[in-house]
Amino acid sequence: MSTFFVSRHSGALQWAAQQGIRTEGTQVTANFDPATVQAGDVVIGTLPVHLVAEVCRKGASYQHLVLDIPPQWRGMDLSIEQMHQCQARLEEYQVVVSGARQLGSTTALPKRHIQFCIASDQLEANYMAAAQLRPQRVYILTSASPHIKDAAARLADALATIDIPSEIIEDLPDSDPFTLREFAFTLTATVRGMMPDMHLLLNASGGKKVMSFALSQAFMATADSSVIYVDSGADELQVLSPWGVPSKPLLPDLIEIDSALALRGYRITQRETDDYDWRTRAINRGALSNWLVQKVSQLGGFISALNYTAAHARGVDTAVPFCIAKEQPFNLNEQARQAMARIVEAGLLQWDQRAKTLRFTDENARQYLNGRWLEEFTWLVLRKIEGGDCAGGIKIESRSSRAVDNEIDFVVAWHNRLFMVECKTKNMKQQDVGNQELYRIDSLQKQLGGYFATSLLISTRELDPPAEQRARQNRVIILSGANIVHLREVALMWQQGESVAVIQAWIDQRSTERP
Repeated sequence: MSTFFVSRHSGALQWAAQQGIRTEGTQVTANFDPATVQAGDVVIGTLPVHLVAEVCRKGASYQHLVLDIPPQWRGMDLSIEQMHQCQARLEEYQVVVSGARQLGSTTALPKRHIQFCIASDQLEANYMAAAQLRPQRVYILTSASPHIKDAAARLADALATIDIPSEIIEDLPDSDPFTLREFAFTLTATVRGMMPDMHLLLNASGGKKVMSFALSQAFMATADSSVIYVDSGADELQVLSPWGVPSKPLLPDLIEIDSALALRGYRITQRETDDYDWRTRAINRGALSNWLVQKVSQLGGFISALNYTAAHARGVDTAVPFCIAKEQPFNLNEQARQAMARIVEAGLLQWDQRAKTLRFTDENARQYLNGRWLEEFTWLVLRKIEGGDCAGGIKIESRSSRAVDNEIDFVVAWHNRLFMVECKTKNMKQQDVGNQELYRIDSLQKQLGGYFATSLLISTRELDPPAEQRARQNRVIILSGANIVHLREVALMWQQGESVAVIQAWIDQRSTERP
């Protein structure tokens, strides 16, 4: 008989040793494989419910490390002192199926069913299960925690956008397994009394693990019911009960941009790329935008001067000096003269070489030369992602007055994941601009995408080393300078599921190969 202690947290390992649970023969691992377990073994940890089901199926016992964690400590690596304050303890669970063995020949879940789910900070798994299985109603179970109640309300709003009715059931017990099971038995009996012919299905993906375990046990012991788990990493909807029902692949387009933002409590008020005129201008200016990207490493000063002059010419309908800073005219070198000639040929401005002044053709031309050319290039690349939902120039507002409204340059939704892209032509080394932009991007990712989002910063100028290091720490991909031409390859790597680290290493390699 072997004992496995599954944890990567130093506080948990110290606690186990102090309690005499972690002995010399205990196998400690952070990456548990249920295939290594045999009948009679003991597994200790905080495993997902589908792994616990496999452990119990093989005849091993499972002891769950239970902690009464206050909201402010959730997601932290707790010390041994904090674990004691959370009344750390082991409770044995057995994920069993009552009467399910007779259903081994079942190949599909009933289409007409009522779905139950547990509200949590990550709502995507709850939403995807409902969007794919299309229940007659969803009961969203929430604890008394205010921020979990808020999450339940966001889920209900998102489900309403796809015409799935829902009801929020409050006061779900927070930790005690017996009380949780009794809560589930009472709830299922009540719903069964109202709809006696309806199949009951629990999505065990959300909530604290103790909630998921205890509710799963209750549903498995309830007639005409089933339990599922959404494994977003494997893109699967796994059926834990009844036995014999195969896993289902998640449909690729369950989460689109609007639903992803709704789950985070935001609604879109504007998409510039939905405008026909915007798209037409971007396509017509595509050759110029592409040329500017190809030459961006040679045009740093020229682009800075364009930004400065365009920004200060807003609302001005006369010729203005072409300057890179206040009272600092910009002198054109050969590359800059070529760029200016192409811009004039495109009809975007009038250039007086002798006076070193320019006049923008109109407000749209001014905006284009103030950095929109990079956004249009980005849209022309991202819109070609096959099967993706791509939008740009997005303005969003919060459904709650507590959150701040914001803007996003581009978002692509593909296979239930988000690719969030920001485009910058300003000098990222000036006055801590790089760090400020990275802080904003990191905040946007956490607010709007979380685990399901990847962020990319496209910058015409290189970042300073501290800002670049911060980007790597925050898992933000940086595509700057001459590397912008590789946007298509980067987008394809993201589609293929490559990690941020792998994508950034590939970009870095391109830099070293450049003469």
